[in-house]
Amino acid sequence: MAPKSVRPVQLRMVGDPDDVAEVKRLLDLLPALAQGQVDVNITQPPRPSRKVDGQVLQYGDVYLLADPPTTTATAGEPRPTPQRQLPSGRRRRLT
Repeated sequence: MAPKSVRPVQLRMVGDPDDVAEVKRLLDLLPALAQGQVDVNITQPPRPSRKVDGQVLQYGDVYLLADPPTTTATAGEPRPTPQRQLPSGRRRRLT
């Protein structure tokens, strides 16, 4: 079995102190929800933002531990668009 690759993603959270704390709380739940495919590392405490009074700034890292999904489609191929149907009593005839 090949070892998993580790792909880091850097986070920068800026906002109201309560909102940043709530996002951090939700990010702390992510590893369990992702079944070991993600690790979250936010070690620095929030600090006051120099740009906006009353807001805080906090940095962290998310590590993607699984290999990226492989796709058979290339970047140039268009995706199929699902066709939406109008309800039966509201169909219009296009001319």
